[in-house]
Amino acid sequence: MSFERQFAQVFSNMRDVLRGLDGEFRNLVRFTSISVHSRGIERPMRLRQERFLKMFKGPLYPPNTILAIDRLVREEFLFEVEAVVAVAG
Repeated sequence: MSFERQFAQVFSNMRDVLRGLDGEFRNLVRFTSISVHSRGIERPMRLRQERFLKMFKGPLYPPNTILAIDRLVREEFLFEVEAVVAVAG
């Protein structure tokens, strides 16, 4: 699966989890984006620019630490997100 498809899938999965908690992207307190291959950092930054305006309904996003690493646990994994969420319990 291409990086672009993995990026979209990760945030689609996150949206589904948030909905399951009666939340949405505005409930993200902070998150860490992890991408493989630091030479390709432009790709996640471009996708972030394109999609975050829609996901977060405006120009303000929660804090996002962006890491570029050599690889994830499986070679075919190219992108991963770890998030902290606040929803009413």
